[in-house]
Amino acid sequence: MKVEECIQKMQVPGMDTWVWIADFEGFGVKDGMDPRFSIWLIHMFQNHYPERMGCVVCIDAPRLFSVLWSAVKPITSLSTRRKIMFIRGEESRKELADALFEGTTAQWLKENMSFNRRRKEVKASWAQPHPMPPEVDAASKITEIANTAQKVNWQA
Repeated sequence: MKVEECIQKMQVPGMDTWVWIADFEGFGVKDGMDPRFSIWLIHMFQNHYPERMGCVVCIDAPRLFSVLWSAVKPITSLSTRRKIMFIRGEESRKELADALFEGTTAQWLKENMSFNRRRKEVKASWAQPHPMPPEVDAASKITEIANTAQKVNWQA
């Protein structure tokens, strides 16, 4: 889905930010860690959609990703850096889902993150359409994310 399409779908009072969750399970060097893409992505969000980005959560990013983040971090604005979090491990994934969402959306996220760790099933699913999560008012959860991040020692 394109960014502008997402913005049009957000035409609900109080829903004006998004949470981008990137689950890096199975991602490795062979998948291409070109820093130019990361720089372009951060530039696009901080310069064209700064108030739309509630937060970006990177889940189980490869250790090598920290080298890429170190290269990109200095050219990223402080307000954008504060919106980017890195988490690792099953317990943190569950806490993330519960902190961001409620009910069926939290359950949907937990199930998808768990599914991503079953590689054979994931590969078989690539040919199938992926269901979208239930709609949710995530805007009210953005403040809670920062508080939860501090409680569970997520890296920002």
